[in-house]
Parts: sequence; structure tokens; C-alpha cells
Amino acid sequence: MLRIDSKPFPEIKSDILAINIFDDEPPLPKDLADLDGAMSGLLNEALSDTTSSRNLYEVTSLFRPRGLLVKRLLLIGSGSKHDFNFEIATRIASFVARQVRSVSEIAFFMRGELSAERRGQACIEGALLGTLEMGKYKTGNSKSILESIIILSSTPAEEGEIRRGAERGRIYAEATNYARDLVNEPSNILTPKRFAEKAIALAKEHGMQVDVLGPDRMIESGLNAILGVGKASNEPPQLCVLKYEGADSQSPTVAIIGKGITFDSGGISLKEPDGMHYMKFDMSGGAAILGAMKIIGTLRPKINVLGIVAVAENMPGGGAQKPGDVVRAFNKKTIEILSTDAEGRLVLADAISYARHLGASYLVDIATLTGACIVALGEITTGVMTNDENWAAQVLEAAKYAGEKMWLLPTFPEYRDLIESEIADMTNSVNRKVAHGSAKPAGAIVGAMLLREFAENTPWAHLDIAGTAWNSRKGYLAVGPTGVGVRTLAQLILSMNVTAS
Repeated sequence: MLRIDSKPFPEIKSDILAINIFDDEPPLPKDLADLDGAMSGLLNEALSDTTSSRNLYEVTSLFRPRGLLVKRLLLIGSGSKHDFNFEIATRIASFVARQVRSVSEIAFFMRGELSAERRGQACIEGALLGTLEMGKYKTGNSKSILESIIILSSTPAEEGEIRRGAERGRIYAEATNYARDLVNEPSNILTPKRFAEKAIALAKEHGMQVDVLGPDRMIESGLNAILGVGKASNEPPQLCVLKYEGADSQSPTVAIIGKGITFDSGGISLKEPDGMHYMKFDMSGGAAILGAMKIIGTLRPKINVLGIVAVAENMPGGGAQKPGDVVRAFNKKTIEILSTDAEGRLVLADAISYARHLGASYLVDIATLTGACIVALGEITTGVMTNDENWAAQVLEAAKYAGEKMWLLPTFPEYRDLIESEIADMTNSVNRKVAHGSAKPAGAIVGAMLLREFAENTPWAHLDIAGTAWNSRKGYLAVGPTGVGVRTLAQLILSMNVTAS
């Protein structure tokens, strides 16, 4: 339940009152003077204490503060006021919700240079993201008991804007958590067939058309790259196509395309066993597509969208694809398989070509594609690669607005040499090591260079989320899936709707 309140601080009743504090403002900010007066100077005393930190996400906690009806006052470090933005505001709200999971109500007074609408969105979006836990299969799993969120406004005139933003935040957070739940499912439960069933259910819920291609139709269509990846598994691959029609047939169509490898053993090029259990998350891109389509289906933008997920298990076995094999993809280009563990680009190659076949005017794919992207950008930033810098700029702007960090990497023509094959049109992995070391060069870019062959002349952007799809640190999110990309893709579509209208 959401409540928006512009009453004075002493009249606010809640389990928690959370206020963000900046490290480059006076010890007692002017907009908190009334609160300090109600507390008989206790706030000023707490903020002036040399042991009280205003560093990002650090907390000063006051229990049963005098003069207030709240049970606990949290002062949350927000870093520099100059650097404060929607992303930080969302993370603060998420952080607070995670710190106080045993309470049923939180009141937020979010300060800083954000519009009332964006403050409302940040508070709700962050709090809902922060309450999701990953212990679904634990016996006696405890869940957050948060039932109510109060957003404090400076004036009654702001309340309508805050409410609009809060509703947007709820929609975005629930779709992101939906994707996170999918990623967290064990691969024996979320099989390719089960993933396809989820896609069908989501499409029907939101009035979209849906088509699922199984192995027989893939053979007929020539989707051999997807088939090659999935052919050793007992779980047959699926190509899920969701179609949202928000405009007439003459309008542009944006295709958002996800890698849906529900488990990646590496195939014949078997991965190290250490950490292989994490490979259930190799369908994070596909989950992001379903999450984004959930938002699109709810907010109904005036644009046409294809949501496509190539779903398969990558397993070893007697029928498995082998290093040295050659596969002919949907667009008839041939790929020499150097590593069966470079399978994501194979399923995406077919999916991208199929999107073009269905009439896509713009393409974005999202995938946990390369460990090399983790080496380059760590777990903080998603790598973006493109064949059209204007299109990539729109994607990056959507990411910034959504509060997700992304960075453009180069795709200069010279990198194409790294996937040259002597026997086919290209290789699916770096074709050599650098002369001065054992490392293979530019692995994240090489993966993108292969995908670029299938985007051809259609504006395309590739999001490598190998590092950002999984949170390994305790903080503002639970350890586990992040749902990265859901909000960026949805925001991209919505921004194009605004432009079109």
C-alpha cells in the first residue's frame, strides 16, 4: 500500500523514517531545521557527531527519537549532492528496505535535485527491488513483511506527480523481480519447454500474439545454429516470439532479443566444474526480454515490438555439436565451431536473423555472452556494442534514465579479422592468441562482431550482461540475479513511443 503525506514530521507515524543526507551540505540542512526543532536539537547533535558518516549507503540510526511518532529514524549517507541522481536514489530506497526487513511500514523523505515524479518512482522501485529474496527453496523461508510505504512530500501540490512516479516504479520493479525470479530457478525446473510456457502465459496475460518454434519447425525454417547448440540435450530448444502491436503495420518495429540458455555446461568444450552451478543464470538475457515485455504490455506504448528469446540447454553427449563442426545459420551464413562454449552467439545469430525476417526495423540483443566483458568492465557496467552509434546513443540514454550503468565498446572493422575462418564464413570464437601472451584478444568485442554479421544493415545494439546479471555482494540487492536490462529495454521502447507521438 502506498501513502503520500505532506504533514509535518512530528505527525508522521511509521516504523521507519528514512532520510538521505549529503556529505557536501551543512551539518544541519535548512530543509531539516523543522525536524531538528521537533526533536529538540537531537538531529543536529547526531549529524554533527564526528562518528556519523555521510558516505554512500552508510547509516546513522536513532531509536525512538524524541519528538517523533516513528519508532526509528535512519539517516542514509548519499555521497555528494552534486552526484546524486535517480540511480542512487533507487539504491538508497532498496538499501533501506533490505536493512529493515522485519518492519511493515517505511516512510521515505527523499531529498536532492530530482523531480517529484522521479522521487516517487525511486522510492517505490527501490523498496520493491530490495525486498525480493532468493531463498524460495529453503524450508521455512522468511520473507519481507513490508506492507506499506509512505512517501513524504514537501507540499500537497506534489502529491499527484509522486503518485504517477510511484506507479511507474511499481510496474518497473515488479517486472524486474519477475525476471530475477526466473533467473533464480534451477535448470531442472526452468527447462526450455517451461520457459516457453512462461512466455506464452505472459503474452496471453497482456494480449500479445505469441509463437513458439520447436525443433521440427526450426528444421523447416533453417534455424540450424540454435538446433546445433541444443541437440545433445534431452530438453529440446525453443524459439519464443512475442508480438506486441501498438501501432499500425507501416510503423517501425523494434525487436528485443535475448539469450535463453537455461543451463550451460559448455558442451564438448566443457566448463570447469567449479562454479558451473551458476550457469542456470545463462538465460538472464531471455528473462530480461520477458520482464521488459511485461512492462510494455502494461503501459501499452504506441509502437510495435517483437520480444524474441532463443532457448536451449548446452550439454555434452554423443549427439553434441563438436569443435571443428560447421553450421549454416538461418541467413545461410556458415559458422565454424571452435568452441562449443561460445554457444550464446550461435543462438542469437539465428534469433537476430529471424527478427529481421519478421520485419524488425531496429534490433537490441541482451546476453550473458562473454567472461571477457567481466574482465573489461567487472560486475558494475554492461558492455554495449553496435553497428549504428545513433541507435546505441538511444540505448545508452535509456539506460541512464533507468539507472543502469552501460558503456560503449568499439566494433572497428579490424576486429572482424579475429573471426576469419579458413573453411567457413566465420568462426564462433577468437581464432588465435595474441603473439605476446596466452590470452585471446578482445573476447567481448569478438562475440559482438559475429552477431553484427547477422544484424547486417539493420540498426543493432548488443548488451553483454555477463558481469551485471548476477550480484555477488551483499548490499542494496540480495545476492543473486539483478534483472539487469529489464528497465533499460522498457524505457527504450517507451522513449521511442514519446518520440513517435
